Amino acid sequence: MAASKPTNPQKSERELSPKSRHIKYLEDKVLKVRKLVNEEDEETEQQSDLQARLEVLRAENEQLKADHDNDIMELQQRQNESLVELKDILQHITRLSRAQQDRQKDEFTAAQQIAAETQLRQLDELQTLTEENKQLKQTLSALLPQQQQPADEQHQHGE
Repeated sequence: MAASKPTNPQKSERELSPKSRHIKYLEDKVLKVRKLVNEEDEETEQQSDLQARLEVLRAENEQLKADHDNDIMELQQRQNESLVELKDILQHITRLSRAQQDRQKDEFTAAQQIAAETQLRQLDELQTLTEENKQLKQTLSALLPQQQQPADEQHQHGE
């Protein structure tokens, strides 16, 4: 039975060597697969982190949009209130302006009337003075009829 056993140690090394190499190759493959699985797990973890961050950013973005829309609505509301207030102020100013124009027109009319009345009074006074002058002249003429005639004649000749 000893003859059936191979006595050549090189042959068994050669047979072991390809098997060992194959085992070594398979072990390397297993290590590479484990490394890839670990890397894939890390990538999956990173993807999960990124996905979570993305969801947080989406939620923040939606909140910012809602806040922005609310801010715009508030701004529009304030602008509308300001426009209503401005319209009221302009109407008030317009009423005051019309009232002032009416007062000025009334004052101008009153001033014209006073000026006309003053001028009429002055004309009446002038007319009265002129009539009084005529009467005074007639009275003086009546008192001095003889002296005035020669004086009038001298005055007429002297001209």
